[in-house]
Amino acid sequence: MKKLLVGSVLLSLSLTMGACDQGEEKNVETSKKETAVKPEKKTNERELDKKSESQQIQDEQKDLRAYTEKVEEERKAKELAEQKAREEAEAKRQAEIAEQQRQQKIAKEQRVAAQQAEQKKQEESPVSQEIIDNYEANQAETWAEEAEIEAELNAEAAQEDTQSEEYYRKRAEEERANLKEGETPKWTGDPWVDSQTEWAEMTPEEQKQWQEDNLSDLDEDIQYDENGEIVE
Repeated sequence: MKKLLVGSVLLSLSLTMGACDQGEEKNVETSKKETAVKPEKKTNERELDKKSESQQIQDEQKDLRAYTEKVEEERKAKELAEQKAREEAEAKRQAEIAEQQRQQKIAKEQRVAAQQAEQKKQEESPVSQEIIDNYEANQAETWAEEAEIEAELNAEAAQEDTQSEEYYRKRAEEERANLKEGETPKWTGDPWVDSQTEWAEMTPEEQKQWQEDNLSDLDEDIQYDENGEIVE
């Protein structure tokens, strides 16, 4: 009886120890699996972080390229606009010069015609030397007065040009001094270019009034269209 009891106790202890050994083996295997999973999880996270960082860099590069292209397009558009304004200003200046030359030519032709008519009249009717001398003196005086007037007009025009250049230059400098970062200046300081900008900003009524105030004295018979061009 005693032997049976001892055997039962030993058998129970053996089974208990075997179960403990199996539990420890399972725990070791589970721990190994968890240890293997953690590095794999960290590796995946690092790969995701790298992909996210790479995508962010690509997006930033894409945005930078788009911004660079936009800036380049704006620069080219500005250069084209300035070039067009200069060409239009030059065309207008050439037209004004041509008109002035035409007026001078007309005045010269009229003066020559008057002289020829007077000369022909004198040739047809005998006159005294005194009358001839007086006429020549009067003509010389008239020409001197015309030359003096022309010199005064040229001096006034030169002074106006200087004042105009100074005005446009100062206005452009003041604008640039007050520009905020990223803003594009409106004025260049070039009288011809900036005057074209002023002309473009005028309403049709203002343009017409400007023509009446500034161009009517050239020739009352000359007519201009809404763009300031001479109507043939």
